[in-house]
Amino acid sequence: MEAKTKNFKLFHLLSEELERYLKDLQGLFVDSLLGYSLIGKALEQEKDFLKRVMPDDLEITSEEFQNQVSFSHEQLSGENIPTAGLFFHKKGEVKERVKKGGRNEHYIGFVIIVALYAYWDEYFRERVAQAYGKKKEEYIHDFWGDLRLFRNALVHKNKETTAKFKNDSKTGFFREIAKKEMIILTRDIMQRIFLLAYAFKNSLFHESLPKLSIKIPVK
Repeated sequence: MEAKTKNFKLFHLLSEELERYLKDLQGLFVDSLLGYSLIGKALEQEKDFLKRVMPDDLEITSEEFQNQVSFSHEQLSGENIPTAGLFFHKKGEVKERVKKGGRNEHYIGFVIIVALYAYWDEYFRERVAQAYGKKKEEYIHDFWGDLRLFRNALVHKNKETTAKFKNDSKTGFFREIAKKEMIILTRDIMQRIFLLAYAFKNSLFHESLPKLSIKIPVK
C-alpha cells in the first residue's frame, strides 16, 4: 500500500532541494561569524598599532578613548558599502556587536530562523505532504512544529519564552530552551537547529528508498 501512495522520486528531489537551501543558510551563518571575527581582530590590530607608534600617549591609546572613536566600514574594507555613512558608529559599539556571543550573532541567528520556518511553512511543507500523498495541513512534524513555537517567541514576544512554547514543545532540545525566561540565539543553539534540519533532510532521502522484502519459499 505504501508504494502506491508515496512518491519515491519526489522524496529524493526534496532531499536534494532542502540540502541546497540549508547549505545557503549555513553559508550565510558561518560567513557572518567569520566577518564579525575579522572586524574584531582588525580593531585590536589598530589599537596595537597605535600603542607602538604612540607609546607615550596613554590617553589616545587607552581603551576608553579608542572606544569613542568613530568606526568606518568603508575604510576597513577599502570599498564603497551602501548605507555605511547613514549612522555614526563608535569603535566600542562595534566591538560589542561583533564579539563572540554579541548582538550580531543573535540577530543573524534570528534572520535564519525566520527564513527557515518561512521556507517550510510557505512552500516546503506542502511539497513534503505531496510526496506522502497528503494535503499540507495533514502533514505534521515535531521539529518543524517546535520551530514554529520557537520562531513565534522570537518574533512576537521579543525573545521572551511563551507559555505555549513551554507547554507544547515536543522535542527534548526545544523543551530545554523553553525552561529559560529569555531566548538568546547562541552558536550552540544554531548548530543544533542546523543539525536537526539536516536530520530531517536525511529522513527525506530515507523515504526515497523503497522498502524491499525478500521472500524465501519454504517447502
